Amino acid sequence: MKTNETDTTTATATQSTKSTVLLSIDKIRPNPNNPRRSYDENALAELAASIATHGLIQPIRVRAAEQGGYIIVCGERRYRAVQLLGQTEIEAIVDAVPADERAIFDLALSENIQREEMPPLDEAEAYKAAMQTLGGDAAAVAARFGKSEQYIYYRMKLNELIPDAKKLLRENSITLGLAMELARYGKDLQKTICKDRLKDEEGWRKYSVKEFKRMVDAHYTNDLARYRFDQTACAKCKHNTNLYDMFATGSGRCTNRECLEAKNREFIERKSGELLAQNPKFILCKDRYGCDDHDKAVEHMTENGIECKAFEYGQVQEMPAIPAEPCPADYATDADYTAAMQIYEQQKKAAEEKTADLLAKHDAGAIRIFVKTSRDDARLVYVNQAAKGRESTGELIARLEEKKIRNTELAHEKTVEAVRQIVRDEEIAPTPFTQLEDNILYYIMLGSLRREHLAAVGFPKAYYLTSEQKIAVVNALTDEQRDLITRDFLVKSLTSDIGFDKTGKQLLMEFAALHHKEKYEVVKAQFDEEYTKRNDRLDERIAVAEAQEKAKTKAAKKEGKTGKSTKKTTKKAAP
Repeated sequence: MKTNETDTTTATATQSTKSTVLLSIDKIRPNPNNPRRSYDENALAELAASIATHGLIQPIRVRAAEQGGYIIVCGERRYRAVQLLGQTEIEAIVDAVPADERAIFDLALSENIQREEMPPLDEAEAYKAAMQTLGGDAAAVAARFGKSEQYIYYRMKLNELIPDAKKLLRENSITLGLAMELARYGKDLQKTICKDRLKDEEGWRKYSVKEFKRMVDAHYTNDLARYRFDQTACAKCKHNTNLYDMFATGSGRCTNRECLEAKNREFIERKSGELLAQNPKFILCKDRYGCDDHDKAVEHMTENGIECKAFEYGQVQEMPAIPAEPCPADYATDADYTAAMQIYEQQKKAAEEKTADLLAKHDAGAIRIFVKTSRDDARLVYVNQAAKGRESTGELIARLEEKKIRNTELAHEKTVEAVRQIVRDEEIAPTPFTQLEDNILYYIMLGSLRREHLAAVGFPKAYYLTSEQKIAVVNALTDEQRDLITRDFLVKSLTSDIGFDKTGKQLLMEFAALHHKEKYEVVKAQFDEEYTKRNDRLDERIAVAEAQEKAKTKAAKKEGKTGKSTKKTTKKAAP
C-alpha cells in the first residue's frame, strides 16, 4: 500500500513500517556514516535512465532525524539518481530509530556490498569501522558480510595509502593490485613514488604488480635515507653512489645489497633485543602477510631462541610513540621554538601517560605486549586479551623450563639430520671393517627381521624386537652371519628413514664420529651452540621473572612492617 506523505502521521518515525510513503526530496539527506564514499557518475546516469523507464522498483529506507526530516538508511544511489532526474519526491520505507547506530551501519554496508561492487577504498574504510564496532573480531566481520578474514585484512590494507595514492585509485589511474602493493610501503616512500613515478601516464601507472615491485626495489629500496641503522661507515664506502655522483644529494644509494641487508638485519635484531629485554613476558611478532625484507632478521632471531608469533594484518595496535624533541635550528624565532616545545611537552606527557596505562593493563592481563618488526625497525605493539586467568610467575617459569627441555631435544634432532647428510654424501676411506660397524649393521638388519624368524634369535614369543633386544642379539652373532653383509648395504641402511629409533640415531652418530670426525664435531658444535643460546635467553627471562617476584615479595613485606610500626606508634601517642 502507498500513502501520501501528508497522510503519514508522526508515528511513522517512531515505529517500523513496511508501507511505502512518498517523501519530499528536500526533506531527505544522506547518512554521514554511509560506508560508500564515492559514486560512479556513469553508473548513476545508467540507474537514472532505468528509473525513468521502469520506475523505482525498490524504495529507499530512511529514519526520522532528530533535527527534522529524514536520514537515508539504505538507497543513497537511488536517491542520487532520482535527483538527477529532477524529481521532487521519492518512494521510501520509514524505519524506527534503531537502538544503536551499529545496526544502521551494518545495514548500509551489507546493502552496498550486495547490490553493487563497492569501490575498494570505501570497502577498506567500512571494514575498518566494522572492526572497531565489533571489538577487532575479524571473524565476526567476515561472517557478517560473507567475506573471508583474509579478504577483510587485505582490503583494510588500503587504509594505509596516502591521500594522493587514494586519489589515483578512486580515479582508476592505477589498478587495485598496484595500489595494494603501494600500500606495503611507508608513507614517505609512497609520497616519493607518487610524485616521481605516478604523476602521469608516462610513469609506472600501467605496470603490472610484479614489474612495479621490481622497479621500486631497483630505484628506491637501496636508498640509505630509508634505513635507520648507523651509516657512519656508509658515508665513505665505495659502494655509496655519492662518492662518484657529483650531483648526489642526501645519504646516497648502496650498490652492495648484501651488505645493506646485513646491516639492516643487525639493526632490527639489536632494536628488537633491547625492547624484549624490558620485560620477560614480551614476545616477538610480525605480520603473517607482511613485507619480506625483514624475514631474515626474524628467522635469525628465532633460530637463537627468541619466540615469534605471526599476526594477521590489523590484529595488533601500536603503543604510543614519544615525539621527537624540536631542534632550535629549525625555527626562525625563539617564540616559534618555545611554542613548539610546549606542544612537544604536551604530546610527550600524553604518550607517556598512555604508555603507563597500557603497561598496567599488560601486567593485569587485559592486553599483551609484543615487539613487532618491520622492514627497517622494531617497535612495541599490543593485542587485547580475551578474559582469562593471569599467568603466575610459577606458571611462566614452568613454561620456560619446558621450552629449555624442548630446545635440548631440538639440538640433538637437528644434529642427527645434519650428520645423516654427511654420512650420505661423504666418501669413506678404505679402512678395515670395525666392530662398531658390524654391530650397527646387524642392529639395522634386525629391524627388518620377519616375525617367524624371531625365535631363531632367542625371542620366540615376541612380535617385534625392542632396542635392547636387538643389541642383545647383535652381541651374540656368529662369525658366519657377518660374511653375508657388505658395507654398501650398511651405508644405504644408515641413511634411510627405516628403523630410526633413539638407539639407531645414536649408533649413526658414533658411525659418523668414526669416519667423519672433523665434520661431525663441527656440526654438533654448531647446533649445541645454537640451542645453548636459546636456553641462555630463556635463563635470562627466568632470572628476570624471579627477580621481579622477589622484589614484589620484599616490597609487600616492607609495606606490612611499615603498617605495623605505624599502628604501634599511634598507640603510644594516645593519652
